[in-house]
Amino acid sequence: MVGIVFHRAHGSNIELLQNRQVARRHRSFANAIAFSHRPLAPGETFLFEIEEQELGWAGHVRCGVTIHNPRKLQSLPQYLLPDFAQLNDDKCCSWVYAIKPSEEMPFGDEFIGNTAPCNTWCQGLVKNSNLNVNLLKGSENSLPTDVGSRIGIHITINGELFFFVNGINFGPFTADVPIQYNDVFAVVDLYGITKQIKVIQVQVPSLEEFSSAVIKQSMTDKEISTLNIPAKVLERLQSF
Repeated sequence: MVGIVFHRAHGSNIELLQNRQVARRHRSFANAIAFSHRPLAPGETFLFEIEEQELGWAGHVRCGVTIHNPRKLQSLPQYLLPDFAQLNDDKCCSWVYAIKPSEEMPFGDEFIGNTAPCNTWCQGLVKNSNLNVNLLKGSENSLPTDVGSRIGIHITINGELFFFVNGINFGPFTADVPIQYNDVFAVVDLYGITKQIKVIQVQVPSLEEFSSAVIKQSMTDKEISTLNIPAKVLERLQSF
């Protein structure tokens, strides 16, 4: 398995399918937080597609980034907004935004972070990148919260946070994500009518991803835990 997927640590109402490429909320509308299985690298994009909805609830998907490592969280709150803000220890550790069904202004007023939502289109972000731009686009005429919509979370090498919504760039939302010094994970809340999402691979896998996949295929988790390697490297390997 090569490429970014969902973390094994997740909300109690989430189940992971298709080798952790799909996150599905199997009951209720709460306890449905999911993370990327590893930190995002500078310049990397975490892209997901909304695959299924469950009508009868209010609200839609929320998403963003956090420097909280899911492996180290003893428990998860019911929701990203506003509950996740209580984990911030008086400093900004998460940047999370609510998505709403508006093509022109897809970001709602609910958010965590030091900068308010940005509904301004941004040009030129994907130039000179290894992104497959065609994959950023969702189904034709999809609103941001519809089935078939694709939402991407992008961190630049300077710590700027951008979003892609069906191929359109929005941002920057903030320039303060500590990408150089902390592990920055993508985080998604399958809230309200959003029931199932799938990770879409839009970038060439890194050497780290490829090597880790080979190791995970040839060794058990118990064997990996006995390797004489630095703790930080072992933690990253175990997260794949």
